[in-house]
Amino acid sequence: MPFEHSNKRIAAEVALLLGVPVLLVAGGWAAFGAVVDLAVHSVPAEAERALGDGMAKVVREMGKPCDAPEVEAMARKLAAEAGMDAEHLEVEVLDDETVNAFALPGGHVFVLTGLLKKSQSPDEVAGVLAHELGHVVLRHHLRSALRSMGVGAVASAVFGDGSGLVAMLAAGSSQLVSLAFSREQEEEADAFAVTLAEKAGFDPLAVGKLLERMEAPGAPPSLLRTHPSGPDRLRKLEKLAAKHPWTPRLDVTLEALRGACAGSGDQ
Repeated sequence: MPFEHSNKRIAAEVALLLGVPVLLVAGGWAAFGAVVDLAVHSVPAEAERALGDGMAKVVREMGKPCDAPEVEAMARKLAAEAGMDAEHLEVEVLDDETVNAFALPGGHVFVLTGLLKKSQSPDEVAGVLAHELGHVVLRHHLRSALRSMGVGAVASAVFGDGSGLVAMLAAGSSQLVSLAFSREQEEEADAFAVTLAEKAGFDPLAVGKLLERMEAPGAPPSLLRTHPSGPDRLRKLEKLAAKHPWTPRLDVTLEALRGACAGSGDQ
């Protein structure tokens, strides 16, 4: 009697044949991720700052600087609470109606006046700054850049070719400005910000409150272009915040943070 395949057996064999390549690809990606982690630790701080300097130059060409010294003072206080070396921290406010803030490698932090206008409390500004400082401390920019630029950049980092790596990164500065963080990196930055909230004395749910308003019907989604949102993220923030009780210690007003360049804001 000839051997006959049952429908279930055929389905199982097809699934196996399709699954093997997927597993190989997944395994290769995981291995590459491990190599990227090694590469990140191999990159000297000077190389990371050089990358950030190149990217910051591109950003400055797209916005007009604005004088809001209290924002820089707040960022430096948060950095100190986080145990960061603030020597190379550069905080700049740009006159732009987009509701956003972002950091670059090595310690550049940009805040747009649209964020200052949309915020309803100093805690919301502090929460966004803390989140961005988390990206800096965790070197997320460098991880994303190395993943984006591929094996050559990773190999240069692992084998200590600092000059070659800086050249490769600098050449792609304009493209790297638009790199997005992974969901995992955003969650890590959220966790960093919540922990910092406890130390610095601001509301750890402030970022969630801002995002919630941004998601209201008819609200402009500009902040969400670089920061993932949604109910799931808000729930995770609430769970994290519940583990970190805080005592209010912020000593600055929203008006002072806005300075002369952000007006009274639209709330």
